[in-house]
Amino acid sequence: MKIFLDTTRLLAAKTNNLLQELWNYIEDGKIMQSAILLLAAQEQIRGGSSSKMNGSSKKNGFDILSKCVMRLSIALKWEKGSHGMAQELLEERKTLTDCAWLLVDVISHAGEDLSAYIQAHSAVPHAEVFQHVSSVLEDYGFCPTGDLMDTINLQPYNCRKSNGESCKGLTDANMAVMESANLDAADDKVKIITSGPGLI
Repeated sequence: MKIFLDTTRLLAAKTNNLLQELWNYIEDGKIMQSAILLLAAQEQIRGGSSSKMNGSSKKNGFDILSKCVMRLSIALKWEKGSHGMAQELLEERKTLTDCAWLLVDVISHAGEDLSAYIQAHSAVPHAEVFQHVSSVLEDYGFCPTGDLMDTINLQPYNCRKSNGESCKGLTDANMAVMESANLDAADDKVKIITSGPGLI
């Protein structure tokens, strides 16, 4: 894996518009390719890789990508499929976008430690790698269980209409504003981890 990441890192250094290439992978649902490129080129991404996305090359590339993925995710949540097959594809795209958003977040926070581990342990059994990577992610507040997660059937909101009926997601702009206010209030109650390697 180390050789593969080193090769990808060298290729990324020669890529004129790295953030745009990453965005193309994310937008096309290529999660594995996105993960490898994010991990291999994170130093270049953090340093503000040359990019025309959002008109700035001086911002942290992870912030730019995160905002782009967030906008795509919100747009997809409001989009409706025209028939059964289109709806299934839309749901798959929503799931891939949510995974990409999480991927950008994980690598922006824990990528340096993950990369250091890969550089130091190029020939280690899979179980040991999983254990150490899990430990690094837990240090940053991400807790992998090793179990497969069915992200398509996640229901993060228990949305209820005023008449008590259950609804899927937000139904109009007013509810979006109310949900945002509730999330802001919840943010104040969340315990923030203030110690650990690499936390800002």
